[in-house]
Amino acid sequence: MKNNAYLKYPSISKGQICFATDDDLWKLPSDCKTAVRLTSGKGIANDPHFSPDGKRIAYTSSVSGQRDLYIISEHGGIPERMTYHGDVLVSGWTSDEKIIFQSSHGTFNMRERVLFEINTKTKVIKPLGLGHASELKNGPGKLRVLGRNLGNPARWKRYRGGTAGTLWVDKTGKNNFKQILTNLKTNICNPEWVGKRIYFISDHQGVGNIYSCDENGKGIKRHTDQEEYYVRSFNIDGEELVYQCAAELWKKDLGKGNGEKLIINVPSSFDQSIPRAVSPVEDLHDYVLAEDAEELTCIVRGQIFSMPPWSGAPMRLGDEGVRYKKPSYIYDEKGDELHLLAVGMEPEGEEEVFLFDMDSLEKKKIGGKTDWGKIYQTVASPDGKKIAIANNRCELFIITKTGTVTKIDTNKKFFFSGLNWSPDGRFLAYECKIGFEKTGIKVYDTKTKKSQMLITPISYDGSPHFDPTGEYLYFVGNREFHPVYNETHFDLGFPFSSRIYAIVLKKDGISPLELHLDFESEDSGSEDDEEENKEEKGKKKKTKAELEKEKKKKEEEEKLKVEIDFDGIDNRIVPLPIPLGGYRHVMVVKDKIYWLKEPVKGINPHGDSWGGDTGHELGGYDFKVRKPFHIDNGVWTMRTSRCKKYMMYDEGDDLRIIKTDQRPTEEDGYNRKDGFIDLKRIKTRVDPKTEWLQMYKEAWILQREHFWTKNMSKINWQQVYKRYLPLLDKVHTRFELSDLMWEMQGELGTSHAYEGMGDYHREVYPSRNGYLGGKFKWIEKEKAFEVQEIHSGDSWIPGADSPLNAPSVGLKKKDLIYGVDGQKFKNANSLDEALIGKAGSKVNLTVARKKTKSGYEDQEFVVVTTLVDEHMMLYRQWVDKNKEYVHKKSGGKLGYIHVPNMGPWGFSEFYRNFLTEVNHEGLVIDIRYNGGGHVSQHLLKILAQKKVGFDTTRYFGVEPYPMYAPGALVCLTNEHAGSDGDIFPHSFKLMKLGKLVGKRTWGGVIGIWPRVGLNDGAYTTQPEFSFWFKDVGFGVENFGTKPDIEIDNTPKDFSVGKDAQLDKAIQVGLQEIKKNPDLKPNFKTYPDLKLPKLPKT
Repeated sequence: MKNNAYLKYPSISKGQICFATDDDLWKLPSDCKTAVRLTSGKGIANDPHFSPDGKRIAYTSSVSGQRDLYIISEHGGIPERMTYHGDVLVSGWTSDEKIIFQSSHGTFNMRERVLFEINTKTKVIKPLGLGHASELKNGPGKLRVLGRNLGNPARWKRYRGGTAGTLWVDKTGKNNFKQILTNLKTNICNPEWVGKRIYFISDHQGVGNIYSCDENGKGIKRHTDQEEYYVRSFNIDGEELVYQCAAELWKKDLGKGNGEKLIINVPSSFDQSIPRAVSPVEDLHDYVLAEDAEELTCIVRGQIFSMPPWSGAPMRLGDEGVRYKKPSYIYDEKGDELHLLAVGMEPEGEEEVFLFDMDSLEKKKIGGKTDWGKIYQTVASPDGKKIAIANNRCELFIITKTGTVTKIDTNKKFFFSGLNWSPDGRFLAYECKIGFEKTGIKVYDTKTKKSQMLITPISYDGSPHFDPTGEYLYFVGNREFHPVYNETHFDLGFPFSSRIYAIVLKKDGISPLELHLDFESEDSGSEDDEEENKEEKGKKKKTKAELEKEKKKKEEEEKLKVEIDFDGIDNRIVPLPIPLGGYRHVMVVKDKIYWLKEPVKGINPHGDSWGGDTGHELGGYDFKVRKPFHIDNGVWTMRTSRCKKYMMYDEGDDLRIIKTDQRPTEEDGYNRKDGFIDLKRIKTRVDPKTEWLQMYKEAWILQREHFWTKNMSKINWQQVYKRYLPLLDKVHTRFELSDLMWEMQGELGTSHAYEGMGDYHREVYPSRNGYLGGKFKWIEKEKAFEVQEIHSGDSWIPGADSPLNAPSVGLKKKDLIYGVDGQKFKNANSLDEALIGKAGSKVNLTVARKKTKSGYEDQEFVVVTTLVDEHMMLYRQWVDKNKEYVHKKSGGKLGYIHVPNMGPWGFSEFYRNFLTEVNHEGLVIDIRYNGGGHVSQHLLKILAQKKVGFDTTRYFGVEPYPMYAPGALVCLTNEHAGSDGDIFPHSFKLMKLGKLVGKRTWGGVIGIWPRVGLNDGAYTTQPEFSFWFKDVGFGVENFGTKPDIEIDNTPKDFSVGKDAQLDKAIQVGLQEIKKNPDLKPNFKTYPDLKLPKLPKT
């Protein structure tokens, strides 16, 4: 008999087992094989822990929209919410009334997780003050074990980098923790005491199993022998141990082999795996517009729907369970619709190319057994005879409707894109990367079977598009360099560079800007025409065959033929008279071009620190009126019909069709006049189990296709697919699918193999708590909260400072808060409860201000706007505190800069402080907790400058040259700096810029570029860009950057408020200044320019 569910996170007490499956908690009573459901409803319940007496269960749930701590009776019932912080994970019970949990609440960084203890009776939460930590477990006597960086080893198997889990033991009860197992190269998690032995999960022998050691880290023993799948979690009660492995639960007596696999009946209807309807608006993947806009086709949740824009009903094409993409209409030479082309992938198949007959709706596969990899773009020629296909492997193909496949180009630098056919179908233009920072346009001639560069690129030429006449090709190019001075400091950049250009394809052609300058002639007939007609009437009437022959001859003469004169073509590039900057894509219709333009603007590091995309401006240029025009904002993509008379574009939740020769209306009706398409007409159904099978296979294929080395670092990737495929039968929720894909991809043993987002059917709309930006203590006698600390940040930036600092509020320490919005407090949880769902909202606080001497003023109401998040405020406070500390302790000799990541936020923070701190004799560059990114090389080139001289003036002081060259440097890092935060310190060492102090970094330097989503909107990331260094080769991956001087901030340091790492960096910085003093000018001898005395002859 097999288990029918995906079983996780077991906890055992007195023979009964609580576990998670179907996104709920279940309990297996003693000596029973049928489980009982304990929780139900929306959200995900997870990670149960029995109380010592077995009467209650602590667990996390997202039922409120954020992951918090709850407790529930062993018999079920209404759970009680314990925390309102979000981002909570349970460590365990310390008694029947107290629970330890971890959270990033109250820290400046999501990477720093700290421990709290909550009294479930009084609701009082106490920070444990042990610094970043994951778990704390009490042993016999005063023994305690602290776990740091304890994650999920199965998600990055055999990880050995700086944040590998470690165990620390305190034997005194006074926070004197000492790390054990320091020589064990492993990733540890899940510590549990059994007597004086510590049980834990480790993969130091290749696969995650349960081991134990004594309190000194000696006498290691293995207690399970799993060879294929990792042990994921376990729990011990007395001599009974229960653990999770391969979505099964195992039970054993300590010291007796693997134990037995439990056969558990989970009597659930598994509602989340039942087929259901989904929203076509949220799941629109692609679309295409037919000739004359009489029909459109949409890909919705991987399914094909064709329909008239406003009448009729949608028709679904294709097979159940197949994921389709890249639709394209194919016509014959007369313009009659013949087929719809689409790429399809069956649940356990590979991508294939299909043609659908739009009359019979039948499909056929074309291209035979071609191994396409991942198809990125398909474009049919106007005559319908050929389809161009570009894939992830940097290959370009042409396939005919009959299925003949020809590879026409390959590249070793980047995949081909921007495919566009000439109107006669002879030429295919496309983007091709030809060198470092150089991309050009190539043209393939189907007549000569040859491909060549169209023009000589300067930097970037792309998005080629032939005009309907075949006389011109338009493209987006970066060919003009107009620097802009920075407002913050002396530097220049090129935020405005791209422009749209036209290429005159024939030698005798004229510039498109020379068209339409004069009055257009009107063809109303002439006297010669009338005479010709009279002559025709007098002639003998022609036969039907003769008329047909003349008609064909005339059609052949009038048939458009595109010619390209390559000789001198670089001299026939015409810039359009439009502003520089932001152009991304161009399409050409009669007498107009359309473009998608990205606004050139600053990135708000306090909003979306990675510069969130909000779509493009859809605009264009009208050659007749010789002016640009604007259509819409927030546009993502655009398509034209083959006749170029209609355009369809996507603005997020809407599709719209407009005529290219008219201005669209300002209305938003679902009709022909306004052009909006009612996507809700499409009724989409999804079968989760079938979809999950396809997604599992596609996630596996994406790794196979995009992983940075073809041999998958010698991993048998086919075997990995087969190993985890059987577990898919047990998956019944989207959360369980995510867990399975993380574990499958974890077999890569490589960084940056992630999975995220997707359609979580039971997901709860976030109801986030508001924050007041301070620390508060519950005063039971007053039934009020005393203000103990008010945080400070940037008051001039919305949401970056405590609302209690606002001018109209002005609360101080010792002031009391009695209620929120007129509601009085009852217990230590009341303040958090009162702020549920009020993030970023105005609330009324009932306060009493502390008098100067004693007592309180009368109660009053103040209105504050709560914070959505405290991290930015706490970050600013932490940085300012460190800066002040460094200045003071170094006697003003050292400056301080913290770089939180290597993205726009980190770039912003670097310059915010560097421009003023560089004037010190030396700098501490603190990259602890750096979240990675891509700007490390920009920061390093600034830091690598050396002073060689000075610029002195009479009134304005002395300025070094280069003006931003720093003095002595020391870099401070820790294990929570990773990715580009690994690359920066390693390069800092290689460039000999200074000493590196701290802890070995994360060790993840294989970069990602997620660009292919899964069918339900999820994404997976593939490690594609692997870093090699001249000293260690590929050795930073899965190891990290080792500091010159290693020092940790121990739990004891944190408990007494000491930053030993920063102290060491200051010490090293001062030594570097003494050893290599900053260059000082010597102005003792000034130029003597007086008139020389004329020598006597």
